[in-house]
Amino acid sequence: QCVDTLLIESTSDNPDAPAIIANPRITGKRIGVDLSVILHVALGNIISAGEFQSIPKVPITKVNEACEKLIAFARRANITLVICADGRYHKYKGSVNKSRSSSRLEAQRKLDMIFKAGGDIASKMDEIKPLLTKAVFVSEQVLEQAQQIFRRNKVEVHCASHEADFQLLYWERKGFTHGTMSVDSDIFVLGSKLFIDNLKVGTKLGDCKILCREDVMKANAFMDGSSKWTDEDL
Repeated sequence: QCVDTLLIESTSDNPDAPAIIANPRITGKRIGVDLSVILHVALGNIISAGEFQSIPKVPITKVNEACEKLIAFARRANITLVICADGRYHKYKGSVNKSRSSSRLEAQRKLDMIFKAGGDIASKMDEIKPLLTKAVFVSEQVLEQAQQIFRRNKVEVHCASHEADFQLLYWERKGFTHGTMSVDSDIFVLGSKLFIDNLKVGTKLGDCKILCREDVMKANAFMDGSSKWTDEDL
């Protein structure tokens, strides 16, 4: 069975019962979280992109907001967050990361030229806005900002040796966590038993998709006979 919120509205007839309660499918669980996903979403707007360009550097407002909302949801849902930051990227992603880096640097170069030229910046905003969103990235400053928020709130933060995806799956397999929160569906295919996908921290109940592996397989969710698939088949 798939559910789609971290919190649910209570159906209790007791007038003293809380109106919103933790989703019983996830309450009490330790959930590994891909930090890069939280940060990429927080940086993916023009406000964050503008703050990213400020000199001297300032904390990114949306990063603080995303981290604090995630912590609040975790407390209300009675789940323990275990944050995982990316380490070194595997060499197979070398060309992809090089291309992304080149694109960001080119956008930053064009922005620097525009700002250096001065003049009426407001009249150039149609040109500036797409460059701002291309130039922003998860910098060391952004990572440190997010990690400080989580640690200040007593949330575990660890760094993977390579990409967080693999570390998060390893944690599940070893019993260090019960599930994983990310947006990469490969994590479910590769063995996650409890996968919280695409959490929207700006929603009232924590809209997301929760995939419980056992329930998905029993439901023949992929095709007729898929309930008999092993992890290797999947």
